[in-house]
Amino acid sequence: FPSHDTRRRFQEDNRGTITEKGKKSKEKYDILKEEFDKLTEIDYDSQTHKEWKQQLGDLNIARSHKSVKKEAVQDLIKNLEEGEFCSLCKQPLKDVDHSDEINSNKITLEELIKNIKELDIEIEEAKKEIEKLDKIKEQVDDYDRKSIMIDKIGLEMESLRLQLKEKKDLKKKYEDNIGNIEKNKDLDSKILGYNAKLDRLTAIVTGK
Repeated sequence: FPSHDTRRRFQEDNRGTITEKGKKSKEKYDILKEEFDKLTEIDYDSQTHKEWKQQLGDLNIARSHKSVKKEAVQDLIKNLEEGEFCSLCKQPLKDVDHSDEINSNKITLEELIKNIKELDIEIEEAKKEIEKLDKIKEQVDDYDRKSIMIDKIGLEMESLRLQLKEKKDLKKKYEDNIGNIEKNKDLDSKILGYNAKLDRLTAIVTGK
């Protein structure tokens, strides 16, 4: 078994380690608490954020479809215009007039170009809203993360305080026991001394 001194030194080292951990936790806690106190709780609607992202996706799809249609109409107009001319001599063909169809498709083309520009404006608006909500979410996440960390470190500190109290209580019990052992040794020594004296007196009285 380890000696009393060895056990005492071990207990003191143990308490020192717990105290050191407690100091480090307190330093972390103070830094985080200072940063957290500067933050303000911000309203954030995750559903709105989700809806804007969905809307942006829908707008991009719509723009893509319109762009495909625009290119198809442009190709059609080009083919109709070229179809009025001989492919070899480039002279106008008799009785070939696609003017009405060309004009109709040019109106369609203008409408598609207008639609695409309107979609571009809506897409930019959606991107700005999403960017704004992204920043708000980052701030909310930072607020929540620091709040959780403060609670976690607070619990760690409380656990260390309880451990230190337990070690101190054990030390007190240990020291009390050591004191009782020393008292018992002293008492045993006195009893032995009294018994020895009684034996000598008894021997004198009985003549033995």
